[in-house]
Amino acid sequence: MLATAGPPPAVSPAPQASLATAGGVSPSNQAAFRLRMIEASLTKCRRLGFSLDWTLAAGVVVADETQIDFVDFLLRHDLANVLADPTIVTVAGRSAEFFSGGQVPIGEPAPGKSGEFVEIGTRATIRYVQLDGDRVRAEIRLRVTTLDESRSIDSPTGLRPALKSREIDTGIDVASGETVMLAGLRSRFAGVGPDADGENADETVLIVLVTPELIDSQAADAR
Repeated sequence: MLATAGPPPAVSPAPQASLATAGGVSPSNQAAFRLRMIEASLTKCRRLGFSLDWTLAAGVVVADETQIDFVDFLLRHDLANVLADPTIVTVAGRSAEFFSGGQVPIGEPAPGKSGEFVEIGTRATIRYVQLDGDRVRAEIRLRVTTLDESRSIDSPTGLRPALKSREIDTGIDVASGETVMLAGLRSRFAGVGPDADGENADETVLIVLVTPELIDSQAADAR
């Protein structure tokens, strides 16, 4: 799934002699991107009479304080959980990558051969340029991969796990310190037992809050 807001951002490679900027302004050299990747339970919220319809439309929006406070409310009351909450510091024009997770084996390796593994967890890649003033334009790619044990398959070489992946590939144009929300990725996780697809099933939505902060290089050097 591609979630976009307006035309895709044009990001040019960094020149050899200076950092990449847009609009002819002096770069802040670095920016810190906080990524809050949160999975909220639509099923639990509906049972309690809460509406999360505003999270279901695919796209990128500048989040207001009410929306951010409501996400924090969901976390405090066990209606959502944090998949990852990194702060990624990167230089303008260069890609920075974050990964939190691991690998799981697929079946039993054949004699004399190494086993096959698949990656599960959260991966994020960010690349940005500074625009006029304190605005930031960034390309963001996110991938969340989890095990789906309800759909694992027995094979002659052992159990082959099923995976559930959700991806976002988008661009943002935002002021330093503002928070944007990426949403709209829904998933359905089956429960266990005879009612696996009934009351025990849980429908969720992935919510990603992105907050870039430009770092003043002169202030950083002074510290």
